[in-house]
Amino acid sequence: MTNFRRRIRKLESRLTDANGLVPHSKEWFAHWEQKIDQVIAGEDPGDLRGMPLEVVDSIIQGGARGTSHDEGNQQAASQA
Repeated sequence: MTNFRRRIRKLESRLTDANGLVPHSKEWFAHWEQKIDQVIAGEDPGDLRGMPLEVVDSIIQGGARGTSHDEGNQQAASQA
């Protein structure tokens, strides 16, 4: 059983980022959007060096359309 737990932890570590979040999940985007909101508010968001380009692209697309990440994806899917 110990070997099984160790293997599960190793697998989970590959599926999450340094913040413990699954990349491209709602929670992952929410985490990074909160960091951006802190920057805009003039607060210290901490380390932003690991911000993925997918987050930046999502923010740019959302800002251009005036929509959030999820709404933008829904619009793109309905247009396809």
